[in-house]
Amino acid sequence: MSSRIIICGVSESGKTAMANHLIKTSPYPVFIRDPVGADWTRCDAMFETSEELRALLAKQKGAPCICVIDEGADFFTVGQKFNHWIFTRGRHHAMLPIVICHYVKAMAPIVRDQATDLYCFESGVETADILAASYNMPELSNAHELTQGEFFHVRRVAGVRTLTQHVLFTPSDSPKSQEK
Repeated sequence: MSSRIIICGVSESGKTAMANHLIKTSPYPVFIRDPVGADWTRCDAMFETSEELRALLAKQKGAPCICVIDEGADFFTVGQKFNHWIFTRGRHHAMLPIVICHYVKAMAPIVRDQATDLYCFESGVETADILAASYNMPELSNAHELTQGEFFHVRRVAGVRTLTQHVLFTPSDSPKSQEK
């Protein structure tokens, strides 16, 4: 697996819904780090540290898996170099990392810049500008204008990045409005 995914946006913009959408039909085991406790459509194991993840990967014996890391900006700061391998070398362990975060500025650039896919939901102006510069996609600077459920998808294939805009859900059919 050579994909590395970042999902970013403000609270309740659609980040967890997107992660659930990506993992729900996967044939691979899903390992999740979630310090907050979101509602996941599936989870085969939980982990807290990169060492616990290494233990789960060892049990996989090279078989593919998906690793979801919620609150990723807290896990991949510049000072936490011991976690960066998940994004920079995780593909060598047949792992697809999916990182969910609010504030990409707190995330180490070496992690942020390695993403093959970026799902950018409504974001603050500063975050949108950082992403526009990091991905050389000026359109991302408009992410602060997206509404709940709308997102930009940046995909890198063979060194070329493309940007498309999508709607995962509308505010009236959001997962949060379904709970009421």
